[in-house]
Amino acid sequence: DTFNLSVPKSCPNVPSELLNPRNAWTAGDDSFKAEVTKLGVLFNENFKKYSSEATEDVIAAGPKTD
Repeated sequence: DTFNLSVPKSCPNVPSELLNPRNAWTAGDDSFKAEVTKLGVLFNENFKKYSSEATEDVIAAGPKTD
């Protein structure tokens, strides 16, 4: 997974279908995957500005887009 995020299965007073952004995406699964990858690439490009100040662990925790 690009961002390696965990999504909760439940949360008090929140409908479960709102917890996973994939469920709210109406343009289809392929479109969702493409946009997630695009966001990961943009994040990594922007993070390059700060990478000299980050530890290897922080850098390694970034989005995986390859």
